Amino acid sequence: MRAPGIRGVPALARTTLRLPPEILRKVRDRARQEGATLSQLVKMALEQYLRSS
Repeated sequence: MRAPGIRGVPALARTTLRLPPEILRKVRDRARQEGATLSQLVKMALEQYLRSS
């Protein structure tokens, strides 16, 4: 477990994803289009997926 984040911001866990190259390219392209990082885009997609299930 990581230490608490700086200034009250929760620390984030790190994980590894294995994606086919074509999906990774599309995700990186979308992140770039939206002005987001790859991590931010994956986080938003997972949050949306979890809300819909």
